[in-house]
Amino acid sequence: MTTDAVGPARATVSVLVVEDEALARLLACDFLEVGGFSSLEAANAQEALELLMAKPDIGAILTDVDMPGTLNGLGLARQVANRRPEVKIVVTSGGYTPRSSDLPPGVRFLCKPYSPLKLLSVMSELLTPDVHGPHGRQM
Repeated sequence: MTTDAVGPARATVSVLVVEDEALARLLACDFLEVGGFSSLEAANAQEALELLMAKPDIGAILTDVDMPGTLNGLGLARQVANRRPEVKIVVTSGGYTPRSSDLPPGVRFLCKPYSPLKLLSVMSELLTPDVHGPHGRQM
């Protein structure tokens, strides 16, 4: 897999992958690391919240909707949006498509199964500063 379409490596930006299925979590982390991001793992929302509070370098989370425990991925997205509004959020699911009203503003949805290139494209888009300004001119 090549990463030319998603821009330069961003190893200083950590993406927290929140997924209860170990293989899916491992694959997402591998995709991200091949694309130049560093990744962290959490198996549930509570673990993710603890990591988010402890690690200020987390720039984004990728969270599944369905997870064990009292808080699912949608609830996690709402809490992260309130506690760490600078963190970009991508919600993913293979069996549920949220309405836009289910997601906090700015949260992206990515349907499973997603390709490595699609995941990297979305993360790059969210985590790359806009150097062209509001009118498309380079600043």
